[in-house]
Amino acid sequence: MSHTVDRLSKVMKNLEELCRRKATSEVVLVWNAEKSQISEAKNGTDASRIWEWHLDPSHPFRIFLSFERGLKNDLLNRYHPSIEPKEEAIVYFDDDGPFFSELAMSEVGLELWRRNSDAQVGCFPRNVRFMSDRMKEHQIANTAGSIKRVAGGLGFGFNEDVLRQNNAAGGRGQAAAAQAAPATPPPPPLPEVSFTPTCRTRSRDTEVVEYNYHNFPSHAAHMLLPSGSILHRNYLCFVWHPAFESLRRYVRTHPTHCDDQTISALVSHLSGRAPRVFPRRVHPDKTKENGPAGGGGNGGGEEGEKKKKKKRAAASPGGYDAYIDDGSSDPGDVHPDAHSEQQSPRQRRTDRAHRRLLWQHKDWGTLREESINSVSGYFGSINPGSVGWCAGDSRYEIVHRRTRREECKPEFPERGMIPWVVEGGTGHDVC
Repeated sequence: MSHTVDRLSKVMKNLEELCRRKATSEVVLVWNAEKSQISEAKNGTDASRIWEWHLDPSHPFRIFLSFERGLKNDLLNRYHPSIEPKEEAIVYFDDDGPFFSELAMSEVGLELWRRNSDAQVGCFPRNVRFMSDRMKEHQIANTAGSIKRVAGGLGFGFNEDVLRQNNAAGGRGQAAAAQAAPATPPPPPLPEVSFTPTCRTRSRDTEVVEYNYHNFPSHAAHMLLPSGSILHRNYLCFVWHPAFESLRRYVRTHPTHCDDQTISALVSHLSGRAPRVFPRRVHPDKTKENGPAGGGGNGGGEEGEKKKKKKRAAASPGGYDAYIDDGSSDPGDVHPDAHSEQQSPRQRRTDRAHRRLLWQHKDWGTLREESINSVSGYFGSINPGSVGWCAGDSRYEIVHRRTRREECKPEFPERGMIPWVVEGGTGHDVC
């Protein structure tokens, strides 16, 4: 989605790369500006190039002209059903990125979505911090219960629990009861996972929530930033349903235009599920040819990636201050309670590059916190929170036991470590 030709130069290479990906059926640019800005652009410009792609019926790229559909410049236009996506899965990217690799998106993210197509799936998660003891305890129980449910190979539906217990008990009718072998006792019930109510009337000071913009938590994430998120096209008609006009009006008029918070809350309440999360960076599997950590001959995993980043940053005007990478060095490496003065100079430069609005607008963090409280107050509850890629796997571990903050180690795994892409892995057989 874009609204000005000035930003096209930053997105052209990414558009070309997205069009070449094997899993891509089409690439749709939602254009929130006048059609003439691109249809009448000078030859040789980026605007004229994308218009040529749009006019070429053999090209996978097309433009959705919002103004031609009677729409205004609105972030929610990317979720408009008039786009009429060809495929059921819609992958979203902001025009300023970050754009994640084909390996992470197609071989890992899309595979997770195929097994959880009723949920919002993504790799750029955020969460809220609960202030009251009641809400904190509920979140801890939800996270533990969600991990156990994923480890059991089940989703989050009541019918699945009943079916599993019924089958385990031999409940297949009279024929099963007539068998000589004794029936297997039913397994213990799976832990309950539920939304956390926001009871503002009890104590307004403690029942409000804080918006955590310091890191990208794999566990207990309650929302997803748009870039790298995947959503079923059937949700588009709900996003633009007349019943949610007040929500759309709030997004349009709020200073932060909080479409990300709103979409995650809306989808989770429609589906009864929290978002599912996958790693935003995935290494190729380790082989003799690839070298350590699946470096793929590019310098060897983490260290090789750091060297490539330095080269790309050096080639960018302004160096690290102007360079925006794929999000792998975002402040997710910083403890969520850390303040900017505790960060290294490089971390602060990366921090500023990724969160321009937060740094340029002194009240941005406060406004985002106000919006998440308003959106959660509209629905009256907050989803149970996500589980990380390693849920139910031996690589799962709890760090910071006092705060019960869960993390997957390593944060950026090799492809073969992802349970649902490996035959026999947790969640692989879920359909």
